[in-house]
Amino acid sequence: MSNICFACNGCGQCCQGHHIPLTLQESKCWVMDGGQIVIFVEGYFKGGAGDEDDPMCHIARRSYPVPSGTSVARVIATFAAFNPGRCRYLKEDNRCGQYDSRPLVCQIYPAEINPYIKLDPVIKDCPSDVWSGELPLILRNSEYAPELLVLIERSRQADRDDIQNKVAICEYLNINISALKGHGVTAWLPAASIFLEAFDVVTQDLRKPSLSWNFDSLDDQVRVKLNSIGATVSSSESCGGVLINFKV
Repeated sequence: MSNICFACNGCGQCCQGHHIPLTLQESKCWVMDGGQIVIFVEGYFKGGAGDEDDPMCHIARRSYPVPSGTSVARVIATFAAFNPGRCRYLKEDNRCGQYDSRPLVCQIYPAEINPYIKLDPVIKDCPSDVWSGELPLILRNSEYAPELLVLIERSRQADRDDIQNKVAICEYLNINISALKGHGVTAWLPAASIFLEAFDVVTQDLRKPSLSWNFDSLDDQVRVKLNSIGATVSSSESCGGVLINFKV
C-alpha cells in the first residue's frame, strides 16, 4: 500500500449519521451525560454457520461463547452512541464540544481498528483535500504512525476486556437474540435508567452471562441452516429489538 497522509479540516462529516462504537466505560459516560446508546448484536458458530474463511482471531477475541439450543455460539455485542443525525457533541462550527474526552474510536479515525481492513480514503466521509501528500503521514508502507498504533491497540484490548460484561449487560436487559454474523445484526435501544442499572449490577456483582441465546433471520435458508446445527431461532422484534439485514 502506498503512503497515506491525512489532516482533518473540521468539516464534521464523520460526526453525522454514524453510531460510534464505545468502550464499556465510555457507554456509561455517554448515557450519564444524556445520550442514547444502541446495542448491536451478531454471532457466529465456530466451524459452521457464520464462521467464514477470513482471519477469525480478531473476531474470536472480541466475542463471547453462549449456548444456543444444543449448539454453542460466539456473540459480539457492540455498544454505540446513537447518532442518527449530528453527534450531540458537534457544535455549530462543526468542532467537537468534547474534543479532549472524545471516544477512543473518534481519536483513531480515519484509521481502521480491524487489522484485516485496509484504510481506504475512497470510502471515508472526508473530502479529498485532507488526503494531500503534503500533510502529516498516518500510514507508511501499511504501518500506522506509532501514536495511532497505541490508540488502536487500546481499542482492541478494550473489546477483549469488555465483551463478557457487555454480554452480561445484554442479558440483564433481556437481550439474548443475535443475528448471524455477515447476514445482519439485531439492534436495541435500552432506556437510560435500565441500562445504568444493568451496568452497575453486572460490574459490581461480577455477574457472568448465563442465558441461552436465540438467532433471528429473515432468510429461510439461514433459518434452516441454524436449525440444522441445533441453534434456536426466534424473532427479535417480538422482544423489542429490530433485525437489520445485510443480505435478503
